[in-house]
Amino acid sequence: MVTPKLESHYSVLALISGVAFCVGGGLALCFLAGVIARQSWLNSALYACAAVAFGVALIYSYRLLTSKGHVVVSLDATGFRDTRLARTVIPWSAIRSVSPYILYKATSSTGVALTIDPAFRRGFSMRLGARLFNWTNLKFGSVVYVDTRTLDADSDEVSRVAASYLSTRT
Repeated sequence: MVTPKLESHYSVLALISGVAFCVGGGLALCFLAGVIARQSWLNSALYACAAVAFGVALIYSYRLLTSKGHVVVSLDATGFRDTRLARTVIPWSAIRSVSPYILYKATSSTGVALTIDPAFRRGFSMRLGARLFNWTNLKFGSVVYVDTRTLDADSDEVSRVAASYLSTRT
């Protein structure tokens, strides 16, 4: 039986829609802050949220402009690799399970949950951005969430390919 190899890139449509959503939200927040005539904590909070929205739009724009042809998530015989998560490959021997996960009140799965062996987790070096969003998962457990919303492969496809590799390992 031949196990399939999966290479996933950023989805251009998802990145463009993310830029549009963040810019639109940032403009709406700036408008609301401008409507509030007096200087208050709410005015400052609205401008701060608008700055965060514009920052996220810049990150999406940067990914859109620089990621052409770059593989973000790859699954092959060596293991699971997500360039947003770590520089190294997570070997299949260190992965206990891969399953799709559904965010709170979502209707479909938005990513995959990797359950990693605790012995491997202690020596696992994550990138700074991944640590900021996964700090609770790696501090209190051995599950790492990989978001597939901006990728051209959905979570079901990633789970299916990963399950084929997990079933063939020794």
